[in-house]
Amino acid sequence: MGCYYPILDHFRNCSVSSTEAELNGLCMGDFDEVGKKALVNFFYFIKRALEVEVDYEMIQALLDRTIQLYSDIIPTLPGMKELLMNMKQSQEKSWKRLQGLMQQSLCLVELFSNIQL
Repeated sequence: MGCYYPILDHFRNCSVSSTEAELNGLCMGDFDEVGKKALVNFFYFIKRALEVEVDYEMIQALLDRTIQLYSDIIPTLPGMKELLMNMKQSQEKSWKRLQGLMQQSLCLVELFSNIQL
């Protein structure tokens, strides 16, 4: 995760309510230039977490809630289209890996359930 590790560690140790407060305070609206830069940086953090395939469920929850909160601001941010396209590719790659692991687990369960002792 490189320079984003402290952010990841912070969210790992946050409760649900404090995570919600952190995300709500990220950007105050379209007029908040500093908040919009923070929002872009937060998306870079999420992109990096998707690339290194760490804490998949937590990152998905953060991404979902951030999009819910800032869906009106995100399209106006510069460079977001390219960033979101890269995130989509990373997310698809991670999901394919998880699907393969789930399929492998299901095959093992089926194999072991058919073994007669």
